[in-house]
Amino acid sequence: MQNSRSLAVTIILAWLAIGCGTTKPARIYLLTPHPSDVESLQQANPSFPMILVGPVRLPEYLNRSQIIRYSTANELKSSEYHRWAEPLENNVARVLTENLRRQLQNDHVLLYPGLNVRHFDYRVSIEIIRFDVDTSNHVVLAANWALFVGHGDEVLRVQRLTIREPVQNRDYGSIVATQSRALGKLSAAMSREINKTIGE
Repeated sequence: MQNSRSLAVTIILAWLAIGCGTTKPARIYLLTPHPSDVESLQQANPSFPMILVGPVRLPEYLNRSQIIRYSTANELKSSEYHRWAEPLENNVARVLTENLRRQLQNDHVLLYPGLNVRHFDYRVSIEIIRFDVDTSNHVVLAANWALFVGHGDEVLRVQRLTIREPVQNRDYGSIVATQSRALGKLSAAMSREINKTIGE
């Protein structure tokens, strides 16, 4: 009888150990450039201005690997099992740069400080104020951006933009896809202003 009880306890402890030792794998996500109606140039045109994009800054609450969303008006919820594949600030900067390159039809749009480019015509600085999912299941992207001349402090354009995009489903894949779409709309609005300003 004692041996049977010991065997039963051993089996239960073994199952508990197996259960505790198994953790749910995290899913990893990346933002992607939004498809443009305009095809990217096949070859850089020497007459196009050189534009550097950066720095791109995000608020501190977004500087984490977990994807977060609002659960109430003042409370954020993070997910241990849904994470960014890289620092979000880097991903946002790269996607915005690629979007602007396509939308401006200019292969001389480069990410700063990626390449060691010493001579450039313009620089775009972007400050993300908010980039999350609100309680109504909308991605909210708010940003300030400015267009500078070359290396100097001369500002040609400053603008504040806020974009709200509905998330079709509540899964994290849909959230990230909607965030990519919101970045596409932000860069499209920026490219229109940049074209108007440089063309003035």
